[in-house]
Amino acid sequence: EQVTPEKINQLQQLNALAVERGQKLAQMALSWILRDQRITSVLVGASRPEQLADSLKCLDNITFSQAELDKIDRIL
Repeated sequence: EQVTPEKINQLQQLNALAVERGQKLAQMALSWILRDQRITSVLVGASRPEQLADSLKCLDNITFSQAELDKIDRIL
């Protein structure tokens, strides 16, 4: 899939929402996946312990308000 100005704009908007939530974009993405009760596990790639620790910070904020979910839907 090509990187387009539209996709860059979507990423920028999602990143802004993540910052509002006190997360990095990758952490918010993991939180978003984990909020779905049908998901039983998430595979996280890390080559250093620090990367794994950073990814696990997603657990600090796994809940989303309805407004946040609506915003994500509008962005995507």
